[in-house]
Amino acid sequence: MQGSAQPPAPNSSQQARKSMPFKSKVAAAVIIALVLLVLGLYLWAGAQRAGLLGYGFMRLQQSELVVNFDRSFVWLNAQGRERKTVELMPERLQPIGEFDFFANGDLLIYHRANPPGVMQNLAAFFRLRQGRQKAGEEAPGERPTGFYRCVLSPLNCQPLAYSSVKPARSMRFVIDRAQNIIYLADTADHSLYKLSAEGEVLASRHEGFQFPNQLVLLNTDLDAGLEPSKEFTKGSLWLADTNHHRLVQLDTQTDTFARELQSHQVTLQGEHRWPHQMTASPEGFWVLVANNAMARGRLALVDPAGKITQPLTKNVLSDAGLTDPLALQYWQGGLWLTDFAEPKLVRIHPQTGRVQTTESASLQALEQEYLAQYGRYKRFEYIALGLFVVIFIGGFAAAWMLEKEQTRAAFRSATKGATFSVDGEITPTGTGDVLWLDSALKPWHHWLPKIIWGIWALMLVAVVVLYLSDSKAPASIMQLGLIMVMFLGVVSWGVQGLFRFLSASKLGVIGESLVLVDGKGARTIAKGNELAYSQHFICADQVAIALGNPNLRFFHEAELKRWVYPRLKHGHKLSAWQQNKHLWRLRHPQMMYSAVMLLAVFILYVLIEFVLVKS
Repeated sequence: MQGSAQPPAPNSSQQARKSMPFKSKVAAAVIIALVLLVLGLYLWAGAQRAGLLGYGFMRLQQSELVVNFDRSFVWLNAQGRERKTVELMPERLQPIGEFDFFANGDLLIYHRANPPGVMQNLAAFFRLRQGRQKAGEEAPGERPTGFYRCVLSPLNCQPLAYSSVKPARSMRFVIDRAQNIIYLADTADHSLYKLSAEGEVLASRHEGFQFPNQLVLLNTDLDAGLEPSKEFTKGSLWLADTNHHRLVQLDTQTDTFARELQSHQVTLQGEHRWPHQMTASPEGFWVLVANNAMARGRLALVDPAGKITQPLTKNVLSDAGLTDPLALQYWQGGLWLTDFAEPKLVRIHPQTGRVQTTESASLQALEQEYLAQYGRYKRFEYIALGLFVVIFIGGFAAAWMLEKEQTRAAFRSATKGATFSVDGEITPTGTGDVLWLDSALKPWHHWLPKIIWGIWALMLVAVVVLYLSDSKAPASIMQLGLIMVMFLGVVSWGVQGLFRFLSASKLGVIGESLVLVDGKGARTIAKGNELAYSQHFICADQVAIALGNPNLRFFHEAELKRWVYPRLKHGHKLSAWQQNKHLWRLRHPQMMYSAVMLLAVFILYVLIEFVLVKS
């Protein structure tokens, strides 16, 4: 229509100001996604580093010492030099735990197709009993989990015909080569078995022992120098009954299998009370006695009468560079030990404590390869930490570019410190109705939880796709993905619930009184000394309203200074302890959700450090 006024077109600066919040939300979403990706990289690298397999156990075969390193077996002759090496990679087998030899020289190993799952690792962390592994849990294309007998020349490994016993976690076994009988200790299931050479169960016992560990049969170990005696008879079977803190001689007869014939308590001073590895020597049994974490063991000598001594100094192992000794074998007048924490094989003289290393090109090459991979994953962890710093700087730069004034104000407020003055004069509202303050949370409430839930959904889809499309994906990756999905799900639930409660809370003014309405609808009106306050909360009766951090309020600071703070002048100021005590008594969601978040972070740490990493 002619002469009608047209609304002015918004200029570019107005358009920029309108588009600013959307850009800020996009930037925040990108930063959160990058942080989660970098966190995933850091945790993945740590899991891969901790999952590297180094030295395993050792076994005597005739006059030679056989050492296991990952999938390799190295034979050392009487002079400690390498004689031959057997590699199980062509057989697609991953030996786990103990190994031994039959009378004809065939090698017996236990192969586990997949590492223990998260629930198994949790059970191990809490030292719960775990039954045998169920059949059919291995991925398609993998060789089935179980015991394998390997002809060494030419190499050919086949499962035992009747291998029905499949330990879920750690186990130890020894072969009576005179009869080709296998004695097995399923540590996690607290069970002992007597098996035929084909794996058939001849006898078993499932009670009386707690975390049974190493088995020593004095048929072959007498060759190491232990003289027969009334206490240590040839053919006797001994067990390290770890959580009962003792060594036990077991009956090997089928009808009375695992009956206790005699025992010796083995505990040292302080925390070292868990015997788990032992070997026979001319003086008796040398025993590795661990602490409560089954680590940092110390050496003790148990003579035939059961007397416990420590001929070597307490620090002999740490001085030898062994921080977490794993395996122990007496051979050629020395104690040979491997370390779990780092690839190391040393010989310690039992009288002098002198330390020697071995001369084996294969073992040295395996150690170097292990250290190279360890360093590679460690560098990934450092890269992730560096990226955290870059993302932090980038986030600050994005905030400065997109919301310069708000960032500058927040920075000024942070450098000045939090201020909270209630000394102003009360300003009348000019109305008899309640004057409600606008919530500064509402814009955040609608998009922040959705972004976190969206990232959670993407991670869940990625884990499902990985599981369905790549059955050979490393178990540590699947475990890490599931752990992060669960953790992020808890975070999403907590953030959404807390923001829903806070955004529904209302703070108003009427006369000289404050009107408090919490997120559940509880309402009260109070003034003067009926009010209690802190930097973060205003409380009256059974209602507490969160104000937020002084640098990031849940209500607009200008309105709080004008309407609210002066009305708190005669109220009771709460200390931090009084505030938290009152909030806990009210079961205020901000306190409860914070507790849940702290618990979730602690559980995440436990899962990564003691469950995933140790798998």
